[in-house]
Amino acid sequence: MTAALGPPRVSSPAGPDAPRGRRPLAPRWPRLALGVALACVGATGCQPLTQIILIIDSNLSSDRLDVKVTVTGPTASPVLLDYNFANPATPPFAWTLGLSPRGSTLGPISVMVAATDNADVVEQVAQTEFVSGESRTLRMLLLTSCMGVVCPDAQTCGANGCGPIEQVGTSLPTWNGMVPPSPSTDPTVPISGRTVWAGGWHSCANDGSSLYCWGQNKFGELGIGTTLNASSRERVPLVASASMPLRAVGLGNIDSCVCDATGQAFCWGTDTAGELGNPTMMGSQVPLAVDGLTDCVQISGGAAHMCAVHDTGQVSCWGDNTFGQIGGGAALAKMASVSTPTLVRDAQNNPFGNVAEVFGGDGHTCARRTDKTVWCWGDNADHQLGDGTAVAMRAVPSQVVGITTAEEIASGRFSTCARLTSGHVMCWGQNTSGQLGDGDVKVVRTPVEVAGITDAIQITAGKHHACALHGTAPNLLACWGGNELGQIGIGSTTTAPVLVPTEVLEIVGATSIAAGSVHTCARHSKGLSCWGENIVNELGDNTDTNRSQQVLVSGFP
Repeated sequence: MTAALGPPRVSSPAGPDAPRGRRPLAPRWPRLALGVALACVGATGCQPLTQIILIIDSNLSSDRLDVKVTVTGPTASPVLLDYNFANPATPPFAWTLGLSPRGSTLGPISVMVAATDNADVVEQVAQTEFVSGESRTLRMLLLTSCMGVVCPDAQTCGANGCGPIEQVGTSLPTWNGMVPPSPSTDPTVPISGRTVWAGGWHSCANDGSSLYCWGQNKFGELGIGTTLNASSRERVPLVASASMPLRAVGLGNIDSCVCDATGQAFCWGTDTAGELGNPTMMGSQVPLAVDGLTDCVQISGGAAHMCAVHDTGQVSCWGDNTFGQIGGGAALAKMASVSTPTLVRDAQNNPFGNVAEVFGGDGHTCARRTDKTVWCWGDNADHQLGDGTAVAMRAVPSQVVGITTAEEIASGRFSTCARLTSGHVMCWGQNTSGQLGDGDVKVVRTPVEVAGITDAIQITAGKHHACALHGTAPNLLACWGGNELGQIGIGSTTTAPVLVPTEVLEIVGATSIAAGSVHTCARHSKGLSCWGENIVNELGDNTDTNRSQQVLVSGFP
């Protein structure tokens, strides 16, 4: 097997004396091999070249990169190349290598390309074979989206996330003499104001135009076609009919949903209570279209129910209805579950409208209307409806007392919080772990103000804790409530609740936050971090070690 580094930009294949420093368009063959190939054109008995054109490209930008290329096969010694971008002589991407067999054996050959930037590693591996008499192209990409990603056995990280290492030689594209455009770094644009989401024990974030998830996957809630937990991010392969970019993302305890660019909703995970919005009530490890929901603009999940806002401002919910959290009124009050999206109705049985945002808790649901009032329905055993009553449950929306300037809401398991126009935060519901943030654990029936937060710009709530992104640039993050597994992010665990907002360590310049059951994640100036429980890989750091201080999620720039 022979190999040669590709040349700079040329209009025709170049020889070994070509100058370097510009983008290559063709591989650099030895002069003799090139001459033989040209002499054979049109000649009787001409034998076409048997070769693989290896194209190595990247969207990595660091000048500290060290890149190693290893090619091995049964008929020759390994080809080993090592380039350090601190060396001015190292050519820029893309690189081309002409590989040809030595002898009659056509394979298999293995190719590994790895780049290191300090401790961060990007690696792609391929196994293939030559096709007799043909020139095929093998493209290897070193991508920011694969930084630190560890794929399952027999898989490697590429443009579509983790995929098979083995590539049949005849499946490789025929070499046409041109190098494809270099991969671009797609901008990561917030979806409904966020770039990270958390469910019960799993998390998701967007990177460019793709959605990635990690953590618990026992019920297929990661949407990656398996039920294996993921200790680092895995790309969610949305069905071909899904239109990008996504409008909304919403995670339940063990389910996940999105709304695509057209408004079609897709869900995946468990379906024991109809959470996927499909009358078959069969769980799915991959995204499935929700029946009849083609105009959703925002979506959210609870413990075992989901809700979505229509572009008309009305709301539909489906799934578990044990406490009336579907909000279908008296007609549905005695139904334990509802398997298809059903309109939420008010006390007069009219569709509940003018809704801007909806969030599900364990057994309750809350909605923020366009007039900035907040309405809740479902379980009220812990006063999570915030209407000042002790009624056990409601099957229709009831207005939360004293909230008239809400800009955002976030529901935890048995509590809900609202961010006000003033920057203050109000919370109501269960307070056994201090999750209301008012400095106490006493029971209250109406909203109380979170202590010390006057400049909130985003909020989130977990099982027994809550957080607020606040301040002016650089934005800070404060959390409060239960901290038994380090979910507050203050560098230690505590059996006693954290009763007032406390700054999370090492999070500066935060732009998006999300709380799971007992873990928390944030997008910030240095990347994407999570902390708290990690028993089922909720933190995405390739471990299952609980963390009381932030750790970076593998693979995110």
